[in-house]
Amino acid sequence: MRHRCLAVLTASASFAMLLTSVHISLADAIDGDWCKADGKRMKIRGPEIVTPGGNQTRGDYTRHSFSYVVPEGEAGAGENVSIILLSEYLAHMRQGSDTAPVQVVEPLSAGRGRDEAGACRRKERVICRFHQDSRPL
Repeated sequence: MRHRCLAVLTASASFAMLLTSVHISLADAIDGDWCKADGKRMKIRGPEIVTPGGNQTRGDYTRHSFSYVVPEGEAGAGENVSIILLSEYLAHMRQGSDTAPVQVVEPLSAGRGRDEAGACRRKERVICRFHQDSRPL
């Protein structure tokens, strides 16, 4: 009887871990709408990107990274941009050399909205008195 209970518990725990790992692996991908700290946004869909300058181009895509060459007509034209996904709510971006400063990039849905011109803006956060958590307005 004890052996049977142990086997059921082990199987249940293994199944729960499998479901959790599947959820985690599906949750994080670099595809989506991203906001830079300066309010500009970009959209990544597979190997296609709409750059912060508003141009559509193609780049090198993996599930957790993206790189492209800045198109003509944008600041830094010809420079390489690399974006690395750190979590589903954070990515780091570098434009130019490997020693260029890191820029923080966040998904549009992570507490950001758009202003009238379509640029990203940080939403105000309030503290919920009952649950003590922050929520976007």
